[in-house]
Amino acid sequence: MHDWLPTQKFCDFNGGIEEFRRHCFLFYEEAFVLDKPTWPVDDRKYGEKREPFRAGLPATYAHLTSSGKEEDSRTPDLERLERITWPRLILDEFASCYPRPSNERIAWWVEKRRSEYRYHIALSDFTYLVVVAARTSEVLLWTAFPIEFNNQRRKREKKFSQYWEGRNG
Repeated sequence: MHDWLPTQKFCDFNGGIEEFRRHCFLFYEEAFVLDKPTWPVDDRKYGEKREPFRAGLPATYAHLTSSGKEEDSRTPDLERLERITWPRLILDEFASCYPRPSNERIAWWVEKRRSEYRYHIALSDFTYLVVVAARTSEVLLWTAFPIEFNNQRRKREKKFSQYWEGRNG
């Protein structure tokens, strides 16, 4: 189903988790620092949360590749690391899909969180989510993660449906 999304396999890597994390950073750097994604909405440019640095890595990358409730105590997450190439490919798919609400690969909707709007871009089966925060003149990749539980997937699918029913109804 997701054969268009390659993974980096830790089991194929000769090294420990920190070395793998730095190895995966090269993919992130290529996809988000050296070659920024195109954002199709409102002429906003793609930006990046660079600070605070965590373990010598930009905040966005640290967040994409770790898990935990508290920012200061997040731990490296193999599942997130192995999918480090996915956010860029999903953002590229969003750029080709927009303004349609979905295609065979992705579905997207917008949610308001405090005073800002966040674009939620999910795989069409709602098993993975990319969140992008919209600022005045730029957008920031906020987070991306697998959605593990069916009830969480149904919740996201319901938010998608409600968002588009509200816009088209």
